[in-house]
Amino acid sequence: MSIGKRRGIGSNPLLKFDARNGAFYRVDRNANGEIEQTSIVDLKAVFDLANLEVGWIRFDAGAPPSFKMVRAGQDIGNAPSDKHRQGLRLRVPRWRQGRCTRVLLDRSNAVEQRRSPA
Repeated sequence: MSIGKRRGIGSNPLLKFDARNGAFYRVDRNANGEIEQTSIVDLKAVFDLANLEVGWIRFDAGAPPSFKMVRAGQDIGNAPSDKHRQGLRLRVPRWRQGRCTRVLLDRSNAVEQRRSPA
């Protein structure tokens, strides 16, 4: 028995942050299923900090990301592999443009330095 693959099911649209230039992007799929990335000039959003997750994230080209995440404040343990890096997952439940939940995933040192106490 075959189970058909359905586009757009099982993942939230992404909100990306490029720490190199301080820019946010929204990532969506168009009608053909292709990924489109749009720059956001003036970001206004509500972040779900109560459900912030930290842990290990691995991004491989052409494959879905691999996560080992826990609630913020809990021990993240050891990395599942040498390719996993520390990161965070943060939901943005009220997105003004499109009115949907988005997910911010990040592994950059710039975000880590900004969220860590001095």
